[in-house]
Amino acid sequence: MSPIRRREAVDHIRRSRPEVSIRRACELVGLSRNAVKAPKAKVEKDKPLVAVLTGLAAKHPRLGYRMLHGMVVLRGFRAGRDRVYRLCRRHGLRVPRRVKKRRAIGVPANAVHVLRALSRNHVWTWDFVHDQTMNDGRTFKILTVVDEYTRVPMLVHVARRINAKDVIRLVTGLFKGYGVPRHIRSDNGPEFIAEQLRKHLETNGVGPLYVEPGSPWQNGLIESFNGRVRDECLDREAFMDLREAMVVIGDYQRFYRDERPHSRLDYRTPAEFARSCVVAGAHENEGRKPQDHLGRERRRRSPLLSRTHTSTTPTCGPGPSVQAR
Repeated sequence: MSPIRRREAVDHIRRSRPEVSIRRACELVGLSRNAVKAPKAKVEKDKPLVAVLTGLAAKHPRLGYRMLHGMVVLRGFRAGRDRVYRLCRRHGLRVPRRVKKRRAIGVPANAVHVLRALSRNHVWTWDFVHDQTMNDGRTFKILTVVDEYTRVPMLVHVARRINAKDVIRLVTGLFKGYGVPRHIRSDNGPEFIAEQLRKHLETNGVGPLYVEPGSPWQNGLIESFNGRVRDECLDREAFMDLREAMVVIGDYQRFYRDERPHSRLDYRTPAEFARSCVVAGAHENEGRKPQDHLGRERRRRSPLLSRTHTSTTPTCGPGPSVQAR
């Protein structure tokens, strides 16, 4: 802290706490009493120059102290560059640091309707949902992970903060419990494009699929699931604290997995459909068209579909389509 700032701190202490002596205030801020009693003529002398510098910095925020020095000299002030630099530092007139724009790495080829899940553990998808607790108004995040083929919500994690390291820890636990998928589809969120997470996925043989920025429909399955979580759980509940949110959202995850029929699974539950599936070599099926999820019943109703349908061998019975309800 500069001597000027220390002197201002002493003045603030004296104004707010008149019972504190000058000696005690100087001891608290680490300043000698002689420096406090120094004449303040320089401060009064700098006021016109400070007013001009403040106006120029507000109008031209990208100009540094050298350019500001040249502009005040043109306006008739006799001030050295070091004086302008000191005043700029004292009054917070520094040039704001440029914000480096985060480069998006998603492409349309990673969309859900282009590269479809053809078996269990072929493609996972994940995203975040946000809500808040009522007692303190603080927000919390929900990381959701869904298997695109079986529609099983493998993870619905609730926490105040979830960064890239937390995502690595959580996905490592999923690898141990469910196996390692071929791909994980996501948007270009900072937690998902972090270099540390990308290296971790590459080490485990998982290929990340980043969708095009500003195109949530390219990751429609997780958007649909998060919409169900929002409509059927978050909007119906008022969470008083984080623990209550964990319990209620965890109960909804179990309900969605074990009890709620899914229209795209012929009204079977995701858990029931997953039990009928086996993990196949998803990389062998890439590029093949998935079988119509409605199976023979739909083709029986439409002779045109029966004539034009291309026969393929499904991994485990009728597979789900892209969109979820």
